[in-house]
Amino acid sequence: MKALLTTICLVALLMAGCSYVGFTGGYSGESEAPNYSIEYTLDERRPTDPNWLMVSGGVVYIDNGLKSPWVNIGPEIGSFIKLGIEVVPDSGIFANVLGGLTFQSWSSVWEQDQMEIDGMYGGGLTYFIKDGGTAIIASYDNKRGVSAGVGFRY
Repeated sequence: MKALLTTICLVALLMAGCSYVGFTGGYSGESEAPNYSIEYTLDERRPTDPNWLMVSGGVVYIDNGLKSPWVNIGPEIGSFIKLGIEVVPDSGIFANVLGGLTFQSWSSVWEQDQMEIDGMYGGGLTYFIKDGGTAIIASYDNKRGVSAGVGFRY
């Protein structure tokens, strides 16, 4: 199911004309569960231009669902915006901050269909390798904890 969701998101982003896609994952954070995220941007500016502001959006999936006879907790799904500024001109290293919201539904034998909304905030680094098309991503936030991944600009 996760592979299908990832493929659908990637195809939708490519059809929308995005110029950058990043994939990250980890296993930590507040829920201590596996998490996956896709980030993207529709901006056509090259990431190695001096004084460039990197703006991207993303979606996150945290697999902390629980099913028991008394409680049914679904996975946590959310979205975020990430802003980055190139630390040194022409270095390809961006310092990032991110913020967003996550949503999680749950129910129990005592309460029916509750929705929990939490804030998501953090930061990290994105390094665009000298070819300008490949990136290495490292980040930390309150919901996912430490996550790492790769990005591609095309």
